[in-house]
Amino acid sequence: MLKDDMTVTIDGEEIALPRQYAGLELVSYGGVMLQLKSDPDYHLSFTPHTNEFTITVPSSATMGHTAGLCGACGEDKLNVLSLRNGSTTTDQPGFVSDWADNKDGATCKSIKSAVCVAGAAMGCQALRSEVFEPCHAHIPVQVFLSKCEEQACKQSDVCELISAYARLCRERGVCIDWRRPHLCPLQCPGSMEYDACRTGCIEDCSTLQTLPSDWWVARGNQSACMDTPTEGCFCRGGTLLHHGQCVSPEACRQCVEQQGRTYGYMQSWVPEENPCLICMCLDHQHINCTARPCNDIKAPVCGPCEVLRKKSDSKCCPEYECACDLVNCDPPEVPFCEDGQTVVLKNPGECQPIHECVCKKEECFRQAPPDCPAHRRLSIKKTKCCDVLECVCNCQNFTQSCAAGFITTSSTNDCGCTETSCLPDKVCVVGGVVHPLGTTWEEGCEKCSCTQLKDKTGFLYLAQCSPPVCDRTCPQGSTYTQSNRECCGKCTPTSCVESKGEMRGDSLIGAKLRRIGEVWQSPHDKCVLQQCVKVNDEAIISATNVSCRPVETRSCPLGTELRCNTEDCCPWCHCVPLDACVLNHTLIGAGERLMIDVCTHCECAVEDGAMKKYKLSCRRITCPKCPMGYILKKEEDVCCGHCVPTACFMKRPDGKQISVPVNTTQEDGCYTYTCSLNSNGELVLQTKVTTCPPFNRQTCLDQGGKVNKIGTTCCETCTEPECKTTVGTLNYIKVDDCQSEQQIELHYCEGKCPSKSIYSLEKAAVEQQCVCCSAVKTEPLSVPILCTNGTRGHHTVLSVTACDCLSRQCT
Repeated sequence: MLKDDMTVTIDGEEIALPRQYAGLELVSYGGVMLQLKSDPDYHLSFTPHTNEFTITVPSSATMGHTAGLCGACGEDKLNVLSLRNGSTTTDQPGFVSDWADNKDGATCKSIKSAVCVAGAAMGCQALRSEVFEPCHAHIPVQVFLSKCEEQACKQSDVCELISAYARLCRERGVCIDWRRPHLCPLQCPGSMEYDACRTGCIEDCSTLQTLPSDWWVARGNQSACMDTPTEGCFCRGGTLLHHGQCVSPEACRQCVEQQGRTYGYMQSWVPEENPCLICMCLDHQHINCTARPCNDIKAPVCGPCEVLRKKSDSKCCPEYECACDLVNCDPPEVPFCEDGQTVVLKNPGECQPIHECVCKKEECFRQAPPDCPAHRRLSIKKTKCCDVLECVCNCQNFTQSCAAGFITTSSTNDCGCTETSCLPDKVCVVGGVVHPLGTTWEEGCEKCSCTQLKDKTGFLYLAQCSPPVCDRTCPQGSTYTQSNRECCGKCTPTSCVESKGEMRGDSLIGAKLRRIGEVWQSPHDKCVLQQCVKVNDEAIISATNVSCRPVETRSCPLGTELRCNTEDCCPWCHCVPLDACVLNHTLIGAGERLMIDVCTHCECAVEDGAMKKYKLSCRRITCPKCPMGYILKKEEDVCCGHCVPTACFMKRPDGKQISVPVNTTQEDGCYTYTCSLNSNGELVLQTKVTTCPPFNRQTCLDQGGKVNKIGTTCCETCTEPECKTTVGTLNYIKVDDCQSEQQIELHYCEGKCPSKSIYSLEKAAVEQQCVCCSAVKTEPLSVPILCTNGTRGHHTVLSVTACDCLSRQCT
């Protein structure tokens, strides 16, 4: 039984493929198709994923002997709808119902015509695409396209019809790789790859045979070979099919036990479920298991604290071991370890434990260093294992002089060293002078006192000084200035008071001040200049008359105009830009456009920026270049002309480029090129290829023929040589136990003679006459021979001297 999951069963038992059974051959192709073969040439193919099956039978054996849904195998196309009683019908539902198998009581019903939804048959258009176009000449596509659109309207899978059309194309020798991720994709297992047209043989582990030295080669006569290109999932190169997976050739030699563990060829093991057996992996993945032999193993000699006993897991052969006797054993004492040493077991795994002290530096406890006083230093004490940190004496007698404000004291520490220390007194120290706590004094212009506050060091007390109180109020135009000689400063004039204001609250309103050195125009007379000057530490305002220079009449450049200002005491003039652009000494107004030539146009426009400025912007038209095969034709009053077609260009297979003038035809070998124009005036190159019959030039020349052209075409044919006498070399002549001493040359006939078939009046039938290149004249040739007994003689042979074409009846 062939099943949908690509498995095959015989009498209910699943079998491995390929398999020969009862004259039948079962093969799996590409993981998608199952095929059953029987002699002579009866093939049943089943493709589950497309719901497709085909039956192929020889026409000679089945002509007129088949019936059913596939029709009668013959030349008459009218009998495809033949009923069981031999009559014909045009009723398709009735035809299907007549041949239906109604054992289960089911009946076939006609499917109502479905209303096709827009876009439902889009997948069917793949049959019209360029992918299937090479097959259209072999198999008409319209019938399949109509059926596909009908299936799509019924919401059926159109992939089955497209796949059936692709299979017929492969049978005609046209390979179509049509599946896409969005159109009927075919997913392959991870170890396989998809191929639309695979040929050759499918090899699996059963197709390998073992040779000496562990070499494996394919046994081609047992491979599943595909007669025609086949679609499906196949193993990649270097791998073979084994139980539906692609594996390496080495995996074919591995054996698999009941628990799923794999073992290599000639590898032995003891099964866990039966330790009394020893198994080995042999040829063809055969596992051979035999009884495990028992050796005479002597009981071991047990040491202290051990007792002899039989192993509990010894199922086949008795085995003994030494076990620990903890009841009667007297273990030695565990030593006490010092200096950070660690107790370790010297003999782990033995029954009588032996311990010892071992120094493990990496396990030493990291001791926090102690805080040592100033007269001691930190030192490391060496021990047997872990070092110890301790404070040791590190001092000497020390005396020192104390600074101002400190009292000198002496003391002896626990190491016997005398030290002199300085203790702070209750005083303030300013400039090296000691002031007792609570006293006051003067430092320059400041008044100071020794307060209860500590200074930055935290030992002595802090002195606070306050500056003197000075009057810093100054009149308008003056600023308070600190003096280096006096404790308080004075008011210094800094500006002139042009007009005094009045105080309104804390604000001065209406005052107008001028900086020293500032010059300004008198508000009463434009021709009088006033200046703030400093005289004898006083700020005063001085006045001077303005002297004007004569006004110059200047000429302004093109694009500007002269403008004068008469509002001030002295008039002045300057050039101001106009709202225009300048081009070749000509003014162009703002916003105006100008054509320089047919390809250049200019416009006067204002530039972006803080200052108003006009600029002439010009734009020139760039004409595109004509493509290959066209030339540019200029036109009057037009910037760019137009491209006129002249010739078509194409590149030959050898890389050479040729041109064909428009409206002409040119021949190049078996290619004919015609250059013309279409309705849009564009160049169109038509190529006509002459297809020649198969011809092998070298075979013709090797057989003595001559290569000639077929008429005026580019095709070649072979002209065979005419019948004539030809010289050949005869190796040796043997007569009984005698042989010629030298090779001889003989003449023979060779060449072409015409044959014919002609109507015979006597026999009233067409008779075939064969005309052969035959010998018409010969001459004897005597050849000397030497016998094994040493005697010499002559032997006569015939050499052809004339040849002709002689007619005889064909057999």
